[in-house]
Amino acid sequence: MRRVLAMLIAMIIVLCACGGEQSGEPQLPPSEEPVRLESLTLECSAPRGSGSEFPAAAKAFGAALQEALAAEGVEVETLRLTFSRMDAATADALESGGVTLGIMGIGGALVQQGEVLLGLSRNRDELSCALLIAGESEYGKQLAWRTKTAPLTAEEWSRAKIGAVEADRVLIAAAQQLLYESAGYTLETYHAYATVEELLAAVKSGAVDAAVVRAEDTEDFWALTESRMLYEGTVVLSSAAEELQSEQMKTALRKAFLLAAESEAGRELLKQYACGGFAAVSEEEILAMRDLAMWEELA
Repeated sequence: MRRVLAMLIAMIIVLCACGGEQSGEPQLPPSEEPVRLESLTLECSAPRGSGSEFPAAAKAFGAALQEALAAEGVEVETLRLTFSRMDAATADALESGGVTLGIMGIGGALVQQGEVLLGLSRNRDELSCALLIAGESEYGKQLAWRTKTAPLTAEEWSRAKIGAVEADRVLIAAAQQLLYESAGYTLETYHAYATVEELLAAVKSGAVDAAVVRAEDTEDFWALTESRMLYEGTVVLSSAAEELQSEQMKTALRKAFLLAAESEAGRELLKQYACGGFAAVSEEEILAMRDLAMWEELA
């Protein structure tokens, strides 16, 4: 009897030792079930000057976004794509909940009831900066010299012939905001040019005393103002989409947009907005973007 009992005790010790070894092995985490959404609506507000190729580019991006969402663990049964020709229409649809996500400009219709998930960046790797540079005219040279000692005044700006690319409304709005905040000067009129090349030629010839440009477009002229970061548009999540309001879901949405942007369809859609990529935005930048939206509406 004692012999049998001893054998049982020995067996128990061996089994416990084996169990200890097994518990020490790395255990795989349980696989998470993907989040399933019955539907999601993405509305693309068409950029200024977009043509017949825009709907096809947006539709292709919608498919790429659906695939990217699945890769991030969000399976969307139906991703519906809609279009608008005005940011105001997209903003209204976001606020009412008729649209889940919107790609739109930063115009005065920038929705206040939604959350800005990402910004549209003109460059893929870095944001654009707005600059006012000095022209090669006599007065332009005077302005450049003055900025070495003190900021320019509203009176000095009012006497300057300022040039800008007429179609670049975001850049013009940024210049208006910058001049008002730095000197109390309201830029109401400017000499309009069709292209950056034409504008820079006017700067070199002295046809304008100052010009509104992006920092990446020139390195050869004196900057009269400090630079300001620019976003060309936004990706906005409707506050009415209650199932997407968790930080986990917002993170998945951001990652999916960034992933979809790397696809051929993503690059084609970004071209429609004259952009190179999406970019994360801070709370401070979102507030600045909303302020700029007012100036863009007035531009």
